[in-house]
Amino acid sequence: MLRNLFKVIMSRTAVLYVLAAGFLLIVGDFPVAWNHVVTSALSRYMPAHEYLKDFDKDRTKFDFKKNKEFELYYRKLTELMPELPEANAMLGFCYFYDGKIDRAIAAYQKAARLEPKVFNFYYNQGVIALERRDQARALEYFKQSLDVPIADNLQFIVTSRMYKPLLPETRIADVLAKEMGEHVYAVYRWAYFETLALAEQQKDYSVMLRYARQGVAQGLLEAGVGNYYAGRAAYGLKEYEAAAGYLQEAIRSGFHYAQAFEMIGISLRALNRRESTAAIAAAASLTHEGKIFKPAPHNRDLLIY
Repeated sequence: MLRNLFKVIMSRTAVLYVLAAGFLLIVGDFPVAWNHVVTSALSRYMPAHEYLKDFDKDRTKFDFKKNKEFELYYRKLTELMPELPEANAMLGFCYFYDGKIDRAIAAYQKAARLEPKVFNFYYNQGVIALERRDQARALEYFKQSLDVPIADNLQFIVTSRMYKPLLPETRIADVLAKEMGEHVYAVYRWAYFETLALAEQQKDYSVMLRYARQGVAQGLLEAGVGNYYAGRAAYGLKEYEAAAGYLQEAIRSGFHYAQAFEMIGISLRALNRRESTAAIAAAASLTHEGKIFKPAPHNRDLLIY
C-alpha cells in the first residue's frame, strides 16, 4: 500500500497536498484530511472521463486500452480508500469488460455491502448472473435492486463526487434531477420486466405477484401491464377469481392484447363461468389482428450509475 501511495504522490502538487494534510492532522480531523489528500492526488491521474461517457451511450465504442487505464485507476483508488462504494463498483465495471468476471462480482458485492441503497450495485450482478445463465441468482439480484428506494438511489447518484464527471453536463439542479429521474425510471422498469419474467420461468408466482403489484404502486409499471402480470401470477397460484379480477382491471386500464383475454378466459373456465368462451374468442380475434403484447426491448448492459 505504501509503495502504491508513493508512486501517486511523488509530484510537487501532491506533496503540497500531503503537507496540507499534516497541518489538518494537527488542527483537525485526520480521516477527512487523508481522504482529501488521496482524492485530490489521484484525481490528477484519472483518465479522461469522456471515454466512459461515450461508452455508456454506445457500447460499440469499447477501447481495451482505455478500459485498462480506468481499471488501474480504480484499483489504486480502492487500495487507498477501500471504503468508497462507487469506486469498488466502477472497478467491477472495468473488470467485467476486461473479462474478469469473478473479480467484477466480488467488487460489486463489496460495493453493495458498503452502501446497500444503490440500485446498480445489485442490478449489475443480476446482468452478470444472466450472462452466466444462472437465472435463480439473477432473480435474487434483480429483486434486491428493486427493493432499493428510488429516492435513496437517486440521491446517492447526484451527490456522489465520483459520479459527477459522468453525469449529464448541466449546472441547473432541476434539469439534472429531471434527466436522472428519467434514467432511474427506465432502469427500474428494465429490472421489473426481468424480475417478472424470471419469476414466471421459475414458477415463483408469489414473487411475481408481489413485484407486479409493487411496480404499479410505484408508478413504474403502467396499471394495465402490472395487472396483466399480476393476473398471470394469481393464475399460477390457482387463485382464479383474483386472476380474473387483475386481468379485467388490466383491460379496463387499456391493456387490449390477446394474452389478457386468453388468461381471463382460462381463469373463468377454471371457475366454470360461461363468459370464458367469449373471452377466449376475443383472444383469438386479437391474435389474428396481431395485437400481442411484447415488452419493450432493452440492452442487458452493465450500468455505470
